[in-house]
Amino acid sequence: MQWDKTGFPAHKASLKDLKAHNRQVIMETILGGCSTSRIGISRKTGLSPSTVTGIVAELIEQGILMETGEKGLTKGRSSKELSVNSGYGQIVIIEIKRTEANMSVYDMALQKTGEFPIIHHRAAGNSLFPEIVHAIQNRFGESGIPLAGIGLLYMEDMEQSDLNVMYSTSLYSDNISIKDALYTRFKVPVIGEYAMNELTAGMLSPEAGDRARNNAQITIVNNLLESVTVNGRQLKLKSHEKADATPLLDALGRLLSGFTFDADAIEMQAAGSMALRLRNSILC
Repeated sequence: MQWDKTGFPAHKASLKDLKAHNRQVIMETILGGCSTSRIGISRKTGLSPSTVTGIVAELIEQGILMETGEKGLTKGRSSKELSVNSGYGQIVIIEIKRTEANMSVYDMALQKTGEFPIIHHRAAGNSLFPEIVHAIQNRFGESGIPLAGIGLLYMEDMEQSDLNVMYSTSLYSDNISIKDALYTRFKVPVIGEYAMNELTAGMLSPEAGDRARNNAQITIVNNLLESVTVNGRQLKLKSHEKADATPLLDALGRLLSGFTFDADAIEMQAAGSMALRLRNSILC
């Protein structure tokens, strides 16, 4: 018999991996808004109804999902709508500029629950880190809802050297990134990246002047295609499709040259986009 690194028979490890994969498929389906009932998820993913029911029951017990309405029974199985439990945790997004830093808080349903200033003066590294820690502790000491993750959004005027801190524990002292220091301090997922420009355009028909029903969001980070969302559903991209986004931007410019854009619908949504990606990575 073959054994895996955990000391269990290899076939058991495979079953564990399969269950983890099925859980991810179910969560991606729910987060993508494709189907939000057990029966709908089964039909969409091809997983058996019993597999979906068992994994959903665990996710509800863990507080990740919740049932939001009753639609009756289908072949003896509940067709209640499912959604992410907004109270499962909160996500903090910290926008860091050279002369200020601000914190936005989102629940797991991606509703912004608060926005707080951290500093309004020049700060970096050793002076910025304790201010961030203090702001997070103040917020989560009052809310009673657990901290699920932290996103650091660096503006273009921040140098990499501004994002390092001398961090000390009882065992060691080292110069590390603020991202690593926050992970060490709070033990939750932490991501950090320079601000991206996510353009959300409400496109108007040149003939009728009515807002088109179809809409899309294209997220570009460091000139690389990060994600494409159409009508609220994030498309899966292969690795080669995330290459240099310049040809895509050129093509879009030519394609949309005959349309008019609603200026009010063009917004910078970097913080909200980071909250979405961080939430999905935590839950999946």
